[in-house]
Amino acid sequence: MDSFLSHDGGEGRDLYGTLKPGLTEHKTESSKGFSFGEVGCIRTRNKVTCCHFSSDGKLLASAGHDKKVVLWSMDTLKTETTPEEHQYFITDVRFRPNSSQLATASFDKSLRLWDAANPSYCLNAYTGHPNHVISLDFHPKKNDLFYFCDSNNEIRYWNINPFTCACVSKQGGSAQVRFQPISGHVLAAASNKVVSIFDVETDRQTHAFQVYRHQTAARSVRT
Repeated sequence: MDSFLSHDGGEGRDLYGTLKPGLTEHKTESSKGFSFGEVGCIRTRNKVTCCHFSSDGKLLASAGHDKKVVLWSMDTLKTETTPEEHQYFITDVRFRPNSSQLATASFDKSLRLWDAANPSYCLNAYTGHPNHVISLDFHPKKNDLFYFCDSNNEIRYWNINPFTCACVSKQGGSAQVRFQPISGHVLAAASNKVVSIFDVETDRQTHAFQVYRHQTAARSVRT
């Protein structure tokens, strides 16, 4: 991690983005005691579909139609990138909790594991999945475990060591999966117009929220 933050990524910065500072005084809105202001804007070449901060907040990973991950230092806004090993756009990127490692899911039916401290190569790859991989999330405590969902509405869980798919866990996620923070006792999954809540320990669905007010499908969940 330290090697990345000290690296001179000026060339990557020119290619992938610029910081647009000084907008706070122009765009500040207050609501119930909170103030929101734009302090900067990171611009990339192609459409961005996902982003995620590392646990310490020092790195931001963004990805999308570039088919690679752009890693931004929040101290300097300089960048490094992973190689373009995905064949189609990246659908989700998530950092492993308290680690410089991160995983990517892609429309090319693959999952890949990277290390921000040395992003020049892929640590592990799973390319044999039968469906488009849409979303993934690491367990906040058991950080060698992550769940992912695919376009066939299946949710599976994955072990980092060894890098293997443990099993098909359940049906109910085709848009996004997110763990409950801190404890990881439950998993939320979005699919069509339903958000399902699963108990991770018992591997069963405990709630299903019908999104009646939405005219379109539920595409994401936030924790």
